Amino acid sequence: MKICKIIVESQEDYEYLHQYVSKYPVELTQNYDVSEGIPTLIIGWSLVHNKYPQQNIIDKKISDNLSWFFSRIEKKDGFDKAIEEFINISVKQWLPKNFILFDPLFQANTLEEFISSEINTNLLSYIYFHKDTLYLYNNGKNIIMNIKSFEKVYDNYKLIITNFINKTKNLCLSYKNIANYIHLDKLNNVYTFEDAIWVKYNTEVDESYFNIVPGFDIKKHIPFILSKVSSFEFSEDEKKALRRLCVKNNITQWLNTRNINLKKEAEKNIFDFTFDGDNKLCKASFSNKRTITGRITSNGSFNPQNLDKKTEDRANIISRFKGGKIAVFDYTSFEARIALYFCGDNAFIEGFHNKDIHMHTAGIIFGNSLVTKENRAFAKNINHEILYGASKTTVMKQLSYLNNPEEVYYNITIFLAPLLKKSKELYEEFKERGYIINPWNTIVRPQKDYASFSNFISSSAVEILVDKLYEIKSFLEEGKYKSQFMFQVHDSLIFDIHPEEAIIVRKLAKLIMCYKDMFFNISYSSGYDYKNLSEPFEIVEYGCR
Repeated sequence: MKICKIIVESQEDYEYLHQYVSKYPVELTQNYDVSEGIPTLIIGWSLVHNKYPQQNIIDKKISDNLSWFFSRIEKKDGFDKAIEEFINISVKQWLPKNFILFDPLFQANTLEEFISSEINTNLLSYIYFHKDTLYLYNNGKNIIMNIKSFEKVYDNYKLIITNFINKTKNLCLSYKNIANYIHLDKLNNVYTFEDAIWVKYNTEVDESYFNIVPGFDIKKHIPFILSKVSSFEFSEDEKKALRRLCVKNNITQWLNTRNINLKKEAEKNIFDFTFDGDNKLCKASFSNKRTITGRITSNGSFNPQNLDKKTEDRANIISRFKGGKIAVFDYTSFEARIALYFCGDNAFIEGFHNKDIHMHTAGIIFGNSLVTKENRAFAKNINHEILYGASKTTVMKQLSYLNNPEEVYYNITIFLAPLLKKSKELYEEFKERGYIINPWNTIVRPQKDYASFSNFISSSAVEILVDKLYEIKSFLEEGKYKSQFMFQVHDSLIFDIHPEEAIIVRKLAKLIMCYKDMFFNISYSSGYDYKNLSEPFEIVEYGCR
């Protein structure tokens, strides 16, 4: 999308402007061509005088769509301002000026009648919400709908908007943008511009992407701009990835609605909070488009995933219930067990279904003596180095203090052979495609080829947690429990347990540790705040298989 053009003659001007205008929808060229019909600025009086010998040096306008300004060599003062004014004027001329308003408080026709007369439902509609207003672009028409009036006129305005989105062809900016105006539980798969950019380029975008004119409120024009920049062709792999991303988006927005209760004295400027009786509640903001593997990470000023264990910040998170407790479930050796289940070797899977892979490697390294936590941690590091592509030389440095490092290294690689085979398969897949695909159809683009296996496992961990969050949501809602899910920190799940519902801890443990035909070890701890928790203890298997 290019809405204006700047023609420069000198290399110096070109290099200077290339840095200046790269963030704008501007074509910068050294080729003289004014035939495209878009606003064009020629840089350099010498070039203008050569092409238009009758042009007055005082007059900066050559024709309706063509103007000029001095080169930086000819006149440095005012150069940047002239460029900025040209771009701003060009953008504002390009943006639409006529809008159709629908406000059910002041219009006689119904929403259905308005849609029938003004919106071609066979064509794509581009949608953006801002400050209780729906901006929509369809078939050359720019439409504004007053959502505040919807709320006053219609009994269930969110359901009406949800049905409208479900029944029409549309492209939204993001799930986050529409989440406050719809029923997420009733929403069909909605493809968004944010998702398209993520699947295509692994790049996160937000409203700032559209700030093409500094200091100019572009919000109401976002649907129009979307219509100009949203033409994508998707492969079958990308279409499947988009469908899975809709599932992840929905549960990510649910996380954004979870209340976290804080001590009253925990007041900081970064917190946006509300009071519910004696409870001081705040929400965190999450995104699934910040890491290669799609991990759900906090992206707001209040980040419960990044609270230092040594400070009182964790202690500020408390139960909202009198006598309630904060409960934390942690997956242990989560990614190692995922690697086990996805290695494709049934005998290996069955043999280690109820065993700790890292403990087994520790036994290879340290013999049959009692393995300590430190021994296991060392073995875990060795396993990760071997599985995630470290060279033999690197691993041998870690084992060099042993009497028989070569033998130990060999025995570990024999033990890990099924996992190493899977790692090699993923490496070959990446070399062939330029990306890998996990079992949930999510496309992962490793930055390094040796990271294929680790990215595959990490992304699979994300998908399992996404499915677990759906199960947790259903469990709490269908059971009409007072206890609440608060947030997750990668492979930890944090709950606020009502004192009368302690019995659900056992049910939650079974729900969390069992996934299809897989079983995952978990540990559990609890306390009256998020910092001062009991010593974690491992929960035994509850008949997952």
